[in-house]
Amino acid sequence: MKPVSLKEIVDRLDFLMDEWKYYLNKKTGDIVEIQMEYLSIAEESEDDNDFSEYEDWEQDAIREAVDVVENWNDYVELPDREEVNEYRIMENFCYSQEDDKLRNKLCHSIYDFPMTV
Repeated sequence: MKPVSLKEIVDRLDFLMDEWKYYLNKKTGDIVEIQMEYLSIAEESEDDNDFSEYEDWEQDAIREAVDVVENWNDYVELPDREEVNEYRIMENFCYSQEDDKLRNKLCHSIYDFPMTV
């Protein structure tokens, strides 16, 4: 797997859009953004489909979606907006610590942290 910038992934997750899926290409380290509409087209397409009925830019997007569908093992699906819950991530990290003293200190820190809504 090619090294990937965690900062780049986090930056992308900060700007998640509805109706889009995000994938990390394990071979290239690139993050691929695909509209769900084009994923549906890719999943239903036949091998001989040239997508000529679509605009050029749409053809590129569909071909990228086809690559994800056909080479699924080369990609990791990134979480969507509903799956990204910063507080839950911090909480899970706190509870994952084996050292009781550290775990308690971390849990106490996030529970006392003022939350904004």
